[in-house]
Amino acid sequence: MFCTFVQKPVFCVRNQPRSFGSTMLWSIFVSSPVCLQEMWQQELDDSDDEETRFEISPPSHIIIMIDTHPKMFIKDDVNQSDISFRNCLAAVAQMAEAILFETSTCPFAIVLAKKDNIVLRHFKDNMIETIRFLNEKLKNTDDELKKEYMRDISEPLEFSNFLLHSKKVFLDAAKTYYKRILLFLTNNDNPHIAQGAKYSIINEAKSLKHADITFKIIATSESFNFAMFYNEIFEAAEQNFTEEVCVDVDALKEKLTAIAGSIQGHKKVNFYITMEDAEHVIKCYKFKSFKKHRILNNASYTRDGSQVVKTNAPPVYKYKVVCKYGYSLYDFDKEKFENKTLDCEIPYGYTFLYVTDQLVKAGENIHPPKILVCDSHEADEEKQLFRKFWDVLVECGKVFVCYEKSTRRNKIEYAQLSPYLMNEDQVFLIQRIPFGTQVKWPLEMFNEADSAAAAPISKRVPQNTVSSLAEQLVDLMTDETFNFKQLVHGKIKAKKDFVKSKLFDLPFDTTGPIEYTKKQEADAKLGSFVEKFTAVFPPMPERGRKRPRPK
Repeated sequence: MFCTFVQKPVFCVRNQPRSFGSTMLWSIFVSSPVCLQEMWQQELDDSDDEETRFEISPPSHIIIMIDTHPKMFIKDDVNQSDISFRNCLAAVAQMAEAILFETSTCPFAIVLAKKDNIVLRHFKDNMIETIRFLNEKLKNTDDELKKEYMRDISEPLEFSNFLLHSKKVFLDAAKTYYKRILLFLTNNDNPHIAQGAKYSIINEAKSLKHADITFKIIATSESFNFAMFYNEIFEAAEQNFTEEVCVDVDALKEKLTAIAGSIQGHKKVNFYITMEDAEHVIKCYKFKSFKKHRILNNASYTRDGSQVVKTNAPPVYKYKVVCKYGYSLYDFDKEKFENKTLDCEIPYGYTFLYVTDQLVKAGENIHPPKILVCDSHEADEEKQLFRKFWDVLVECGKVFVCYEKSTRRNKIEYAQLSPYLMNEDQVFLIQRIPFGTQVKWPLEMFNEADSAAAAPISKRVPQNTVSSLAEQLVDLMTDETFNFKQLVHGKIKAKKDFVKSKLFDLPFDTTGPIEYTKKQEADAKLGSFVEKFTAVFPPMPERGRKRPRPK
C-alpha cells in the first residue's frame, strides 16, 4: 500500500518567498550533521525530561455568538435563502451532529448578542441535549424566532460587555485548553453603539490577547463591509484579520466544523536547531491534517440515550493491507540497524541535520504526512526564528532533513520538513524518509508466473507516471464541481444514522440496503481517472472467506 503526495496538496498551497533576506541563518543550516555511527556509541539516558515528555494537547473551547439585529431576521432575496438567524442555528446544529461522535462533551457555547448576553447553550450542557434544543428551535416559524430573540433596532450593541461576558463564560469551562476561540456571526457591518462606548470596546479588545482568546468574525451577507467597524477591533486585539463570508447553511456548517473539528490530534514536540546545543529549542505542535471517525465497530449508545460510548465487543470486520506488487532493491540487517538506532541520546522531537533538495516524492510516503506548527504560547524570538527558517527554505526551494524521535525510548527516523502555507499560517509538512527495505515501488502489470522479487527494473512504474497521476487526482478533487459528499463510507454512515435514530428518536429504515454514495456523480467525475489509476496500480484480488475449522 502506498500514499501519494504532490506539490499542491488539498489542504495547503505553496507560499511565495518573503522580501527580506535570511542569509544570517545560513551558517546554522550548513553545519555538518553528526555521524550516525557516533550516536550508536553513546549511552542511553533513562531519565525523562519534562521538556521532551510526550503529551497530547487538550481540546479547544469555542464561543459562538449570534447577532440578533433586525437584519438577521430578514430574508435575502438575492440568494433566496432563509433568514440569517435560522441559517446560523441550523449550521450550529449540523456542526454539533458532525462532531457528536468525536466527543461526548460540548466543546462550544452559544451566546446571543442582546443586552443581557443570553447564554443559549453552555459548555457544561450535554451535547445530545444541545442538538435536541437546536432542532426544536428550528421547528419554529420565522415570526416566532423574531419575537423571541430579535433585539430592538434602537437598542445599541454593547460590544464591550459582550467581550467581558465571553471571558467569564470561558472561565466556567475547563482550565486546560488548546485554544480559546470567540466567533461572531453577523450580517450587520455597522452596528449601532452607544455614545462614548468605542473607547471601552477598544480596551476590551486589547485584553483578548492577554486572556489568550482568538477573535473571529464570519459574515452571513455578501455585501458585508469589514472596514466600517470591525477592523479597529482586530487591530486593538493584535490578531490576524481574514474576511470570511458564508451566505448559506452548507458553507457556514463547513466553516464551523473546520474550526471545532480540529481540536484533537495535537502533540507537543521540540525542534532542536543543533545537535550540540539542546537548550536552544523551539516548542511546536505536530498534528494530522485529518481525523478518523471514532465510531467504528465498537461504538454504541448508553441505555439512557445520553451519550455515545465504546464497548468491549470485538470488531466484526478486520482488514489487512498487503503490498503484493512492491519489491525492494536494497537488503540489510533490519534488526541490527534498529538495535543500534535505539542506543542514542537524540532528544524527543526533531533535530536539524542539513538542508537539501526534496527527497520524498509522490508514491514514496510510508506514513501519513503530518503538520508542524510553532506553539502560539512560545516567545516572540522563537516564533520569529521559526518564520525565518520557513522563509529561507521557500526562497531557496529546499527542505530540512531532521532526526525524528517520536518517544523518548523509540528508535530514530529520518524526516523531511517542507515549508507550506496552511490557513495563512507558516507550517512544515513532515514526511518520513524511506530507508532500506522500506523503499518499495509499484510494478507494471506482469504475468502471475513472474516473481515480484526477480522482476527487472524496466518493469517499474516511472516516477513521472506516478507524479502525473497524483497531480491529476488533486486537480480533480480541488475542482469547484467536485463535492466530497459524493464519496461516503456506506457502513460508517449507516452506523452513525442508526445510533442517531436511537439517540434522537428518529425513524430508521432497516428493510433493505441504503445507498449513501452518489455513484453516478462520482463515476462521471472520477471514472476515467480510476481506469488510468488501476492500469498502473492493479487492485488486490478478492479472497474468499475462510471455511470455519471443523469442531
